[in-house]
Amino acid sequence: MGQSVSGKSVKKRSWWWVVHHWAGLKVSLFLTFVLATGTLATLSHEIDWLLFPEMRASQQDAPPASWGQMYASIQTTVPNARIERISAPYDFFFAAEAIAVDTEGERFRVHVNPYTAEVQGTSQWFNTQRLFRELHRHLMVPVKYGLPFVGILSIPMLASLITAFWVYKKWWRGFFRLPRLRLPGRGKRSVTPAVSPVTCTASPAYGACGSLR
Repeated sequence: MGQSVSGKSVKKRSWWWVVHHWAGLKVSLFLTFVLATGTLATLSHEIDWLLFPEMRASQQDAPPASWGQMYASIQTTVPNARIERISAPYDFFFAAEAIAVDTEGERFRVHVNPYTAEVQGTSQWFNTQRLFRELHRHLMVPVKYGLPFVGILSIPMLASLITAFWVYKKWWRGFFRLPRLRLPGRGKRSVTPAVSPVTCTASPAYGACGSLR
């Protein structure tokens, strides 16, 4: 009777481990790519600021220019373009930005000094911000295909989180404990991860938690 229960327990735990291992390690590289591009997307405006001098502006004591002044300045600079929108600066060291469409239907950006309403220059529509945003959101494939595909990643992430509670017994004890490593020559080499299911799932390469087991 005891052997039967033990065998059943081992088999059950192995099933949890297979699901946890597959959901974590098998998709970890792809998930890392999505999370990495999302992280870079949060800094994309600053990266563009470094690449395009016309996006830069210095803070002044003068009052900011009105929307009408900026609109009139843009129309004077690019009279044949249709202005879609004007956005306020992202921060005090940014210029205001307008999105316009030329006569061929191509979008481009117009950068305006937020204090003098002077047009500082133009840049192309596709920039670093668009690159990382589209990579992160839908992998630069048509939205109807890429967006659901990226969204499906939530399923293995959830599976990895749930199964980790069964794979790592008494996981809460490892929050403040360093990993233990037994070096070769002192017995079988192994690593005991001092991590929780939550930290495994939240890590960009959270599949590595499973490989330590």
